[in-house]
Amino acid sequence: MNKWQILVSGILIGFLFSALIILFADQQKGKPILLQAESTPGTIQFEVLGAVRNPGIYSSESIIRVIDAVNLAGGLTENADAQNSNLTEKIYDTDRIIIPTISLVQATTTSIATINHQKRINLNTASLDELMLLPGIGEKKAKDIIEYRTNIQPFSSVSDLLNINGFGEKTIEEFYDQVTVESGG
Repeated sequence: MNKWQILVSGILIGFLFSALIILFADQQKGKPILLQAESTPGTIQFEVLGAVRNPGIYSSESIIRVIDAVNLAGGLTENADAQNSNLTEKIYDTDRIIIPTISLVQATTTSIATINHQKRINLNTASLDELMLLPGIGEKKAKDIIEYRTNIQPFSSVSDLLNINGFGEKTIEEFYDQVTVESGG
């Protein structure tokens, strides 16, 4: 090896040792930090509405049941329908709990029973309110039925509902035996 090669090799080795010394000398002292998963799921938030004394948004440090949420909301009101509230169901983060009233449940049951014992609803002549008595039919779908029969053509069969966006066979099956498509009035 010539003089220059030895000199360059010495300088490189010197830099290497200097870098190692700086690296080891600069390390921080102390205990390492260990990251562990929380033993609890954390705070959950949920909304309690309907027949409770203090409806609103509540939180809990763990998953709770509907009855616990109702108690946080001040308990059930006098007209609450506890029987149809599934008080033992678990609540998770962002759940919405709606406690029905007895009168709401009775009104819904009465409407359905009335439909089942009345004559069939004529898709070609029924009013908006009559159409909304059918299961699964809200105001929008009732308006769509009226728009179809008025602007496109009268219904010739119940299956013509499949031509309206938002109606599928499953929806129609729910009320098929409650409707008719007679022309005129």
